Amino acid sequence: MGGGEDAFIRSVLRSQGPVRSMRAVVAVAILLSIPLSGCLGGAVDEQGDEPSPEAWPRCEHPWPCGDEWPIGLDGPFELREKEHVRVDLSTGVTLDGAIWWPDVPPGTDVPVILWASPYEGQCRYSSVSGDPGGLFENCQAPPIETDLGDDLFGYLGTAGYAFALFNVRGTGLSSGCYTFYGPESRADLAELVGALAQLDGVNGRVGMWGISAMGGTQFMAAVEAPPSLKAIMPSGIITDFWLNRYTPQGAMRASDTPFSVGWPTFNSVVPPAGAFKRINAEYTSTVAPIVVGNAPQRLCPGAAENAAFAAKGQFTDDRDPEWWNARNLAPLLHQIEAAVFVQHGLYESGHAFQDDAIWDLIDAPKRMLIGPWGHELVVDDHLHDYPGGSTTKAVVLEWFDFWLRGIGEPPRVGIVDIKDTGGAGPAAPPDEQGTWFEASAWPPEGTQEVLYLTPEGLMTEPGGTTSFRSVTNDDGAPCGESADRSDSAGTRIVYMSKPVEHDALIAGNPMAYLELTSDQPGGLVAIDVYHVGPDGLCDDPVLVSWGGADLRHYDGTGNGKPFPTGTETGIRIDLVGRAHPVEAGDRLAVVVSGIGALGYLGPPYSPNLDLSGKSHVVLPLVEGSLGGQEPGAEYPPRPRVPGTSGVQA
Repeated sequence: MGGGEDAFIRSVLRSQGPVRSMRAVVAVAILLSIPLSGCLGGAVDEQGDEPSPEAWPRCEHPWPCGDEWPIGLDGPFELREKEHVRVDLSTGVTLDGAIWWPDVPPGTDVPVILWASPYEGQCRYSSVSGDPGGLFENCQAPPIETDLGDDLFGYLGTAGYAFALFNVRGTGLSSGCYTFYGPESRADLAELVGALAQLDGVNGRVGMWGISAMGGTQFMAAVEAPPSLKAIMPSGIITDFWLNRYTPQGAMRASDTPFSVGWPTFNSVVPPAGAFKRINAEYTSTVAPIVVGNAPQRLCPGAAENAAFAAKGQFTDDRDPEWWNARNLAPLLHQIEAAVFVQHGLYESGHAFQDDAIWDLIDAPKRMLIGPWGHELVVDDHLHDYPGGSTTKAVVLEWFDFWLRGIGEPPRVGIVDIKDTGGAGPAAPPDEQGTWFEASAWPPEGTQEVLYLTPEGLMTEPGGTTSFRSVTNDDGAPCGESADRSDSAGTRIVYMSKPVEHDALIAGNPMAYLELTSDQPGGLVAIDVYHVGPDGLCDDPVLVSWGGADLRHYDGTGNGKPFPTGTETGIRIDLVGRAHPVEAGDRLAVVVSGIGALGYLGPPYSPNLDLSGKSHVVLPLVEGSLGGQEPGAEYPPRPRVPGTSGVQA
């Protein structure tokens, strides 16, 4: 679908008022003669209204039959005392967990929602659902209160769900060694799903929910396609653990160094050490010695060494691609059969690049919710005008009610709901950030425009060569140190656009394609895109998107190799996905440096780099224009994403 059609759809949807109904989407689909995505099958009644109840394929996995829950049985229900459960797997590993059961009428079978975690055993959650004393005798350390917002575990229980919290192998009180999300853990989780579905009092349908690592465990289970797994709802997701450490082109944020080394080690310790999450004085004096003592017994062979590559990556090119590729789920996403509802924040930094390519790789029923928040599970502040529900609880419950209990209609299947930033940064109040719009994919379909990096700034035509020295201790102003944006140290280049003539909405993944000449076989190149005011002085710039490359990984492979010296070489640098409007009269600034807005871990090189005037940024648009031209080049494919084409035009 072209940008004009997308703009037309948005205008139709806006005409429906702040709540955009499925009826409007169906009507537009008929008008444009395009099928609705996914399992709605495009079925509409003769008046073009919403699909009838018969439109979805009942009883076809993962679709419900509609009789999974007794008609007229509504909560809230009391919660029974939670139950300590240990599940013995066929591999000999025992997974440890707890289940919160709703007190439903006798003979009523309930679905299960699983939260699979590597974090700190049951100790961290010992205060959940009003149990201040903790569940296990070896949880002696003070419990850490959850940040889940009004006890969402208990909320699902009172709504009629059994809620299961389990630790993955090698963490908490589960046996085995910690694989750092390897294939063994995928098989564990699939078997655990099947075991939960067969428990007495369960209706055979299991869902998964959670954020961050607990978002990654959902995909780990789902790619194994266990028949009882009917729906997942991951937030702050991880589908490729390489991208939890590096950019697609191998650059690593400096702030991730201690995290990369300590995270797998810390998660593998046995409680009570695992009850402490925050790194503070108490941790240092009490827990650190226990971590050191326990880690060798709990980490699987290779886990410590490979996780440490993140820290020593500046000194070695070898990052063991075989080990990391085994933790890339992207090639397996087509195997998912459960319905998938992804929630992702545009201001995710540690989990950036994770959502950018998964939509087209998932064949199961799917839905996405994207907006200007960070690493958050509860996003109520952003939902006051969301057409899919006004609270996180309501959105979660509607999704699981349909897939696990057969209640209602398919909630917004095939729809990507996106809230743009409103042109503001993450510090702006939620009510100042953005407008909701719908798309049929993420990144949304639209147009692309190229702006060239020339000595005169961001231009519509190629220009001359510019140069800078890549260093990772550059602490200059984001868009230059003076009104003319000169940089006396020569460690960054600022390319400023002319004032934009029309309102535009950047939505999707920008990309830079640089033609570089280097005098050293390695180094870092960071690309930051800023939104600045009409004067172009960068007094209060808003970071729109960012990315970076370790030049030793310029071809996108896990094993680095020397960057060619003295020869102009092309390199693709992917930038994180955004949905950001730019008003007419404002400007864009592209900053090229060796440090970037987020800061990268520097390799032992500080090269002098020449950028050909044919180097450019590719900016995705769903509305308006930035004054550029359509790309006509063929680019290298994006690393680590199966089936991606290098053709961008």
